[in-house]
Amino acid sequence: MFEISEVHLDALKEVGNIGSGNAATALSSMLNCMVNVTVPDVKIIDYEEAIKLITVEKGETAGIVIDVDVDLKGSMTTIFHRYFVNELLKPFLGIEIDNLSTMEPMAASALCEIGNITTASYVNALAKLTSLTIDIRPPHIMLDEVHNILDAGSEKMTEPGDKVVLIDEHFVIKNVEFQSSMILMLEMESFKFLIKTLGL
Repeated sequence: MFEISEVHLDALKEVGNIGSGNAATALSSMLNCMVNVTVPDVKIIDYEEAIKLITVEKGETAGIVIDVDVDLKGSMTTIFHRYFVNELLKPFLGIEIDNLSTMEPMAASALCEIGNITTASYVNALAKLTSLTIDIRPPHIMLDEVHNILDAGSEKMTEPGDKVVLIDEHFVIKNVEFQSSMILMLEMESFKFLIKTLGL
């Protein structure tokens, strides 16, 4: 068994700060407007607790899932709420989506690419801070309830860890605040390795 200390949390908070800053810069470029971000809330919590914290009704969330490999094996998932999705897609599609579970392929593809860019910001920040080699796979989108989105990632793992890293972030666009959640789920051995690396 391993213990999680303030040192580990501080390191992950730094990942959150760098990742969210880079994500905000990327969104500013894509949306052609200023995007600010508040200091993200970073937690290491039980898998089931993460699901409870971010569960909302079906049709209100979309998940962008990116598998990670090499030194760390698992996945990074971004959960976008519907109102944030509409803000992100408005400049490209000029439409408003009432139910994300019935999203058209063109909208899903655009959101997937946006999620790919923002999620990669966090993976790159983690790789830089830890000096680990982390490869990312092509993203895929899931239009489902949060527990189904996360379960799909967990089921692909040989031995999923019972802890996840949850990063809650708030982006401010045109004086309106939008929340999204980032969940890092790793194989048990990868999670132990990450904690050991962060504690050095």
